[in-house]
Amino acid sequence: MEAWSTEPVEDVRWREDAACRERSVNTFFPDQGEPTTARRICARCPVRRACLEFALATAQDHGVWGGATARERNMIRRGVLSIDELLARVIRPRRPRRRASRLAS
Repeated sequence: MEAWSTEPVEDVRWREDAACRERSVNTFFPDQGEPTTARRICARCPVRRACLEFALATAQDHGVWGGATARERNMIRRGVLSIDELLARVIRPRRPRRRASRLAS
């Protein structure tokens, strides 16, 4: 089982380099559905691990942190999933939408 600090988190300088820094909060706290946009942003974030460790240390119950949903963070806490396993997951690019073919009249 991995260990992460449960001590008060005071150093949050990693936020300055976060890919989500200038994005809408709603992207990372979606009302419903799969948060694929947030996951794609997190996948290319240079501080993804620090963000996830912060969420675990501060018991964040909602939203996407470090590319992990609340459910995935609970799995990490229970030892079902490791941080490294989660970070190694590939987030597939979105498939282009098919255009409806126009019928010639």
